[in-house]
Amino acid sequence: MEPRTRIFFAVLLVVIASGSSAAQTSVPVAVVGIGLDDALLGPYRQGFEEALQYYIATLNTPLATPVVARVYSTTDQYAQALRKYMSEPDAVQVARTSAGGWAGDREILIDHSQRRQPFLQYQVVAHELTHELQIELAGYDAVYSDRAWKSCWMAEGYAELVSWKVGDGRITSYPRARDGALDAIR
Repeated sequence: MEPRTRIFFAVLLVVIASGSSAAQTSVPVAVVGIGLDDALLGPYRQGFEEALQYYIATLNTPLATPVVARVYSTTDQYAQALRKYMSEPDAVQVARTSAGGWAGDREILIDHSQRRQPFLQYQVVAHELTHELQIELAGYDAVYSDRAWKSCWMAEGYAELVSWKVGDGRITSYPRARDGALDAIR
């Protein structure tokens, strides 16, 4: 395992195991809609706020650097935005096969066309914001280098845990949430 990746995991474990008694605040996340009516952005904004509060409550860790979340109305727009981080063929493949979110360098990209149910919107923002916190703690290369991806289970697993913790309060019925998720991918 690469030394920076080891440092990332060590810092993550220290942050989880420790805590500060001082009250902490978070830097707000700016949510920008690309080709979307502002009214559709409410669940994304609420999801970010709940994820930020979760970090403060459980880890005593605020997000220290500003993050911009760009929510795209189509998969093609999302793929175009991903080209900043990868080659065009890779961007198209990721856009068509991913869960509809990407955490970059102080930037989160979201494909709204894959996230029409509010429950799924809460989950994707919490998941991607977790990656932003990981990037902040360990650096971009420690989270996204080729070597880091060989042991990405911990970073992805923790992001999924947070997404379910934040999204869980939005579920009124697990069968209904499952049906909504299946409808979204059909």
